Amino acid sequence: MNLDKEHLLVRCVYLYYHDRLNIKEIAERLSISRFKVSRYIKQAEEKGYVQFRFNFPADQYDILATKIEEKYSIESVIIVPVIPDMDVNMIRKSVGQKGAEIFKRVKEDSSIGITWGRTIAKMVEDLPPFVVKLNRITELTGGYGMIDTSVSSSSLAPILAKKTRSSCFQIHAPILASSEEVAKSILKEDSIKRTLELAAKSDIAFFGAASVSKDSMFYNSQIMTEEELINLYKMGVRGSVIGRFFDQNGKEVDTEYKRRAISIPWEIFLNIPERVALVSGRGKLECLKGLLRGRLATTLIVDSFIATELMNSEPDLRV
Repeated sequence: MNLDKEHLLVRCVYLYYHDRLNIKEIAERLSISRFKVSRYIKQAEEKGYVQFRFNFPADQYDILATKIEEKYSIESVIIVPVIPDMDVNMIRKSVGQKGAEIFKRVKEDSSIGITWGRTIAKMVEDLPPFVVKLNRITELTGGYGMIDTSVSSSSLAPILAKKTRSSCFQIHAPILASSEEVAKSILKEDSIKRTLELAAKSDIAFFGAASVSKDSMFYNSQIMTEEELINLYKMGVRGSVIGRFFDQNGKEVDTEYKRRAISIPWEIFLNIPERVALVSGRGKLECLKGLLRGRLATTLIVDSFIATELMNSEPDLRV
């Protein structure tokens, strides 16, 4: 055949993608070199003659997870499928269960730092005993009091330590002191100083994220009033981790609460090599965006409801 380049290009593409011939077979059929076949296929793709559309099942979130990883430069995103009308406690349980699975790949004798929250409580609850033997479990913050009617924040570290046969170091203080002066006094205590020093040496941190709303543990534990949360939002706060507040870009906001926090310092927390965030529940889109923009986590475990919200609010994340 005496065909010009454009005709050869179209035939190469058709035979390759439609008829599933390999490059050698196409070269023989069209009496051209394999090098030309490869080049024509590449040029056709560059010209837009070939377009790809993935048609995975609706419950597959791996593509969206990959897009989030690429956009926000986060190492790993795990999306947990949930249905829109699922009870919020079931959503937390589903995300907590996925968090518990992370322990299967944690190296023996690792040191773990944890914060408190309802999803973290579900993770600890779901973790089977003796999955791995760890070195120590260290609290990264003071406590909230009761997480719900059955679990107090002070009980999570001992439960996790027992399940992982490890030492346990706790911060016997509130997550927010009543004043800056009280916070300074608490942080001078030898036991608190030692625990925070050990927390800084954690290999992995597991933590939750809270929105600035009445769903926040700060509100539900009666540590802050609705008015105080509204004022924080007006100051640019969009979420909270490790008892500290951050803005839309994931930067810690300088408020009085920063100086009242009984927790690992912000910069030291960000130096922990692996930081696993468990995010679940409604109304956390702004919080999630700030967390991702600030690269507060290296691994994100999130329910599909929030992940879909993120997708719909970010045009380049659509799948």
